[in-house]
Formats: sequence, C-alpha cells, structure tokens
Amino acid sequence: MNFVPLLKRLASAGKRRLLSNIRPRDILLKSWTSAAKKANQLREEERYNEALKILVKHARRASDLPDLGKMARRILSTVIAKKSDRRNEITSRIEAELLPIFERAYKRNNRKTAFLLSYLHVLVALESWTRAYEVATKTEIGSSGHKDIPSLWGLIDRGLFEQSLAAEDFDTAAACLKRLSKTPEDYKAHRKFAVRLAWAAVVKAHGMGRSHARPAALLNPEVFQEFVIKNASGRSILGNLDSELLQLLSETQKPRAARAGFAQDRKLRVLLVSNDNWHFVRPAVGYFEQHGLEVRYLSFSQCRDAIVAQRKKDSSKPSLNEMMFGLGAYQVSVEEANEAFTQAAPWARDLIDWCDVVFVEWWNAPAIWFSRYLSPEKSLVIRCHSYEAFSPVTHFTNMRRVDGAVFIADHIRQIFNAVYSDLPVSEQTQVVISNIRSRDHLLKVEKQGDVSFTLGMMQYANINKDPLFALDILEKLVLTDDRWTLNLIGNGWDETESDEERKVSRLSRHVVIEPFTKDTAAWHKRIGFVLSASHREGSHESVMDGMVTGSVPVIRRWPMVKDFGAPESAFPGVPAFDTPQEAADYILKSRNSFDEMSRHSRKLALAIYDPKIAGAELATFVTECARQGLDP
Repeated sequence: MNFVPLLKRLASAGKRRLLSNIRPRDILLKSWTSAAKKANQLREEERYNEALKILVKHARRASDLPDLGKMARRILSTVIAKKSDRRNEITSRIEAELLPIFERAYKRNNRKTAFLLSYLHVLVALESWTRAYEVATKTEIGSSGHKDIPSLWGLIDRGLFEQSLAAEDFDTAAACLKRLSKTPEDYKAHRKFAVRLAWAAVVKAHGMGRSHARPAALLNPEVFQEFVIKNASGRSILGNLDSELLQLLSETQKPRAARAGFAQDRKLRVLLVSNDNWHFVRPAVGYFEQHGLEVRYLSFSQCRDAIVAQRKKDSSKPSLNEMMFGLGAYQVSVEEANEAFTQAAPWARDLIDWCDVVFVEWWNAPAIWFSRYLSPEKSLVIRCHSYEAFSPVTHFTNMRRVDGAVFIADHIRQIFNAVYSDLPVSEQTQVVISNIRSRDHLLKVEKQGDVSFTLGMMQYANINKDPLFALDILEKLVLTDDRWTLNLIGNGWDETESDEERKVSRLSRHVVIEPFTKDTAAWHKRIGFVLSASHREGSHESVMDGMVTGSVPVIRRWPMVKDFGAPESAFPGVPAFDTPQEAADYILKSRNSFDEMSRHSRKLALAIYDPKIAGAELATFVTECARQGLDP
C-alpha cells in the first residue's frame, strides 16, 4: 500500500487545524511587536522617514492598534525635542499618510474604542486639539476602561486649554480647566488662566478688542477722544470691568508697612532700574551725585531673561506675567515672588538690598513688579514719560506703594490721573520735572547760510508724528515761493506705500529725506523752522533741541492732548496752531524777521529749560521720598 498520499492528506489536514487555532490578529500583533522594535530603533537613530514607513505599512493592515498612534507621537516628540529642522517634513507626512488611514478606519468601524485610540494618538501628535476634543466627546471615550483614556483626555484638555487661551476663547479654556484634576500642574494652568483673563479684561476696558502685543488703544486718537468724553461725564475705564474682577484689582492696592529708614551717616543709595532704555536718565546721574546721592544701575531686561531661563528649568516657579498680573487667589505672594527673583537673579537681589531708593525709569514692567514686591524698607520712585499714561499695563500698579511719581510734563500728569482714576493715585506724591539733557553741544551750532526757507522734522515715519500735517504746511508755502523745502530725518517708512509717501512724491522737488543719524547738531545747522506736527507728545525733545540752535518752533496744538493744556504746558510762550494754514501764515510772518525770531527762540529755550534746575529738583524729590513715612 502506498502510504505517501495518505500521509500528505493527514499532514495537510493537521496544518489546517493548527492554523484554524491561530487568529490573524495574533499574527499581526506578533508582526507589529517586532516591527515596533525596529521603528523605535530607527527613531533613536533619527531615521524618521524609515520609521514612518513601517508605521504606514502596519496601519494599513491593522489600524486598530493604539501603539501605532503612540509611535507616531513618539517620533514627532523626538523631532521636536531635538529641535530638528525636519519637524515640518515629518508633521506633513504623518498628516498626509497616517491620519487618513486612522480616520477612515475609525469611521468605518462604528467608532470602536481601539480604532478611536489610534486616531486620537495621531491627532494629539499633530496638536489638532479642537478635532481631538470633538472626536473624544462624540465617542464618549470616558466610558471606556482603556488605560490610555485618562492620559489622552489630560493631553487633549491641556492642549485645547493653551490653544483657547492664546485665542482668548476664555469660555472654552474655562471648560477645559473644570475637567483637569487638582494637581500642582493644573493649579499653574488655573493661575495662568486667571492672569490672562485679568489682563484681557483690562485691555478690553481700555478700548481694545484683543490683548495681543500692539500699541495701547488709548494711543489711537479716536479711542482717546471717546475716553475724554466719557471721563468728562464721570465714567471711568475700569467701570467696564466685571465687579468681581474690579474688586480683585482693587485688592492689589496695599499700603507699605512702617519702616525704620536708612542710615543717616552715609550717602543716600539710589538704584536706577530700566528695561535698558537709559537715554533720558543717564544725564540725571551727575546731578544726583552732586547732591550727595550714590547711584547704581539695574537692567530689568536681564532680570526678565533670568526669570524666563529659571522657569524653563523649573516650571513650578512663577512667570514674570504671573507676578505682575496675578489677582486674588492666583496672585503670587511677596515671599514666592522674592524667592523666585533671588534665585533667578542673585546679582539683582544684591543691588536691591544695597539701595535705599529704587528709581524706575519708565512706568512699565519693572514699575509694576517693584510696586508689588519691593521691601517696605525701600522707597519707590517711578518716572512716567508719555506712552505709559495711556497703557493698560499701568493699571496693575500698586499705587499705594509708590512713594513718588515724576512726570515730564503737566498734561501727561493730568492724563495719568484721569486714566487711572479708579486706583488710589495720590497727587500729593506727584511732581512735574522736565527731562534732563545736556544741550551744550547744540549751543555752539551756527546756521549755515540762509535757512529761512527750510523746514525740518525728525522721526517723520512714526504715524503719531503725522507728517501729512507737515506736508500740508509745505504745500501751502510752496504756493507762495518755490524756494521752500522740508527736510525729513530719521528711520523711513515701511515697504507699504503710504499716503505720506504719495504726497512726498508730488512735492519731491521740495522734500529732502535723510537717514537716521546721531549727529543731529549737523542737521540743525541747515534748519530754519523746526516742526512738531504730532497728534500727541510729552516733551517734544527735538523741537527744544532746534530752539536751542536758533530754529523757530512751529508747534501744532497736539489734538489728542490739547484738552489737558498741551502743548502750552510744555512750551510756555510758544504759539501753537490748529491748522496747516495757521502754521503757514505764522512761518511766512516769522520769515520776514527771521534773525530776530531765531535769537528769541534760543533765548526762550534757555528760559524754559535749565538742566541744572531740573537736576536739582529731581535729586531733592528723590531724597524727600526716601524720608517720607520714616519712624521718628
């Protein structure tokens, strides 16, 4: 008997029975296990495309394997962590090749959990938070007991929270916060939310729809005029705030505790603080020293960079924004802020401990920080120039902690008091002292030839300077005499053609444009009439510079701030004009007696502005602020 065919039949039957006990999915899982090791090895070797090729191959065969999505996340996370320049390439490939596979499988299989998880892992990898949230919500993944569910929900909520916060969608961000567990990490999210909400609310109250970085809304002439009208009727900016938020803001206004004061047997120590804009304060140092004050400098920009670096290393530390804008339960405590500051910038802490008075130049971030966290033994003096009086940032100042406020012009002081009337601003601690600048080099300037037909304007490309007003003056003068010219100096316009540039083209024979230069004395030699056409100014320094050289000032009555006594408060005895025609008429009249008007302008400038007097006043004021509130 031939047993060979029989043995073959038996072997074939046995093989079928053996295979019938092995499920295809088991084969795929075994295949994926070995492939996953290979994909992970390729990832570690930064061979990302080869690793993705393995994922795509297995996704087509078994798109219900959550580990496929996890591996895609891991690959992209590695690319991001290593700051690879291939991030966009890998992201695009995951989005183009893997995402469609998982999305189709998820929809075809009635949204079963296994297929869903693969899909969600890839959505999370791509940071497609809105879509991930929609998919997770519709499928009700919370009812599944899969181990990946809690971590996925947490990632989705945190990602969607950050995305919503950046877009200032506070309702969605708040909903995410409610779902997050009460861990230290989530407390930080709550504090971040509270800070952003408070900041956005104050910014909106100032007339801005959104709080992204841009000039303060009150610097817009139309918005500021609306504020002036409301203010005249007794309506404040913060009256637009939710009452609870307004209460939290008012709770930041805390008086300074009693202090023992500084040692009387040594010089008063003054620490000058700025975000590295020292232009207007350095000339004051000499007068401080003449009056027995010892001065050192602190760059708050360096402190900020140190705090940012510290937070990258230890996310439990508060950010600078949280220190400045936190309210209520999420306000950073004095102890926590000072500890973080000292650890991040020990050299700055040494300077603060050394001084008796902190003098903050410009009312911006360092002013807010020191008003909240400066030790009660130290005095705080803040100087406001111009733009800060219009800024929402200033609303977060603890005004009751400010020992002295210096303003460079009285109309800026009035605007400041009007804008921040909701806060306990004390006029008793305020003083108006003009900027201190050495103009000795300008006193030596002599005009070159006949400059009586030459107008001059500095920093013309700034929209606030309103060069169109100056060009309108020129246009009217040219109609009377073809010799009139306008000399513009400073940084130019951006690439987009503007109305000003089109008008310059029409008057091109009469307009000279020069690039920015530090040698302004040479420019002033060629200028007969120096223009101020601005919408607003604090103390228009270039006009005063021109007057010192003998240029005749032509000052527009700055429309934004004229209701507060400007520009007459900054330039007493100098005529101001509302229209280009009025200014042109004045120029034509002045040109008939130009030499006499030039001598008068120089004399008037020296009478209005005396740096020795201003320097002595500032040094005296700082000293008086240091002595206020001392224990007897």
